[in-house]
Amino acid sequence: MARLLLRLIGSLLVLLVAGYVVLVGPANTVRCLGGVPAYLNGFNGEVAAPALPPLLPGNQLQLLVDGDEALPVVLSAIESARHHIHLQTMIFVNDAAGQRIADALIAAAGRGVQVRVLFDWYITRNGDPLDVLKRLGRRTPDAARTEALIARLRSNGVQVRDSHPIHRAPPPDAELAVVAEQQSLRQQVCVAMNHRDHRKLLIVDGQVAFIGGLNVSDAYYYDTPGAGWHDIAVRLTGPAVAQA
Repeated sequence: MARLLLRLIGSLLVLLVAGYVVLVGPANTVRCLGGVPAYLNGFNGEVAAPALPPLLPGNQLQLLVDGDEALPVVLSAIESARHHIHLQTMIFVNDAAGQRIADALIAAAGRGVQVRVLFDWYITRNGDPLDVLKRLGRRTPDAARTEALIARLRSNGVQVRDSHPIHRAPPPDAELAVVAEQQSLRQQVCVAMNHRDHRKLLIVDGQVAFIGGLNVSDAYYYDTPGAGWHDIAVRLTGPAVAQA
């Protein structure tokens, strides 16, 4: 019985590898294998660190612990915006927290503020795969609800873009160069499925920045203490906002 199970597992692995090669192509498979040593060397400190910007004095930081502290401060900043709001997030869920932030963004756009939102295409629509594997019990974002939220934002003047879209068919009238580029990008994404947009960044009027680990969902932004993930954000003002 054990030998049969091992054979089944081995056969499944062979099928998975063969399917991967067929999906992304032999060239991308070789490129992926060639990049593994460099990827691992990054963990050993063998990859040179990028040059850091110079230290800037005159900044003020406010530490926001958990979503119940961050949510009212973030909503207040959005409501006070007069020129522009730039929001970049990995996950934007159509739930209670997502609706509250979306309402604030729509209201800002309604009073003439330029509102731009960038989020990760795959994770927003499908949820974090680790949540499913760990059976954390959190609701997986529903793709149809996400599309409805995006449509509502766009119809109310919010500019919405998604990063790293995969398996999106180009429009029928697209130029051949565009089709080839999108096919190449889809293959590259298949090579590195975790090349997602993990950034969480909110810039208001170039004067206030929020940086931290809070995605837009009930699991991160909530009213009741301890109701979701334990995470932090920083409200930043001063010259460093321009760098953000």
